[in-house]
Amino acid sequence: MDDVREQLEREAARVTDRLRAMALDRLQRPDGEGQALEQRVHAAAQTLADLAADAAGRERRPLPVLATHGVADQLAVTAADVLAEADEPRRREALDVLVALRRTL
Repeated sequence: MDDVREQLEREAARVTDRLRAMALDRLQRPDGEGQALEQRVHAAAQTLADLAADAAGRERRPLPVLATHGVADQLAVTAADVLAEADEPRRREALDVLVALRRTL
């Protein structure tokens, strides 16, 4: 297992665990910029889905907007797709996305 892969696995677990432990109203509450945390999570999941699609040579498709209680699972699935399909540069990009998201939690 390469270092970036391990870091990405750890970061995905860290972020999804933290999201699953949050109260739903915290995920729905808009921040100072008017954006709810669940929207930030969806945007991060979309970026990960795009990275995985690009790596696999598939067309990018929009992710559905799930109910608040499903955002952590959506992020976990898209992170797993990046781990399964992406090369190291895309994994690094995914890692950066997850670290940035964690810092907003």
